[in-house]
Amino acid sequence: MEITLKDGGTLGIGSMPGRKKKALYRMHGCRVDPIAYFSTDEDAEWVERFLSQICDLANKAPRKP
Repeated sequence: MEITLKDGGTLGIGSMPGRKKKALYRMHGCRVDPIAYFSTDEDAEWVERFLSQICDLANKAPRKP
């Protein structure tokens, strides 16, 4: 899962080199900054669902002029 940010960066959950479990990361250009490492796949899936729900709510919110 990846979310594109207004500043052109990306927030994502996925595999990172040298890690067995998924991580939450911020990517800007070629630079990838890990934010959090998950100890279980279930934890990563929970955060992924949570972020997806936030995105759905944000996309349904009325836009300010």
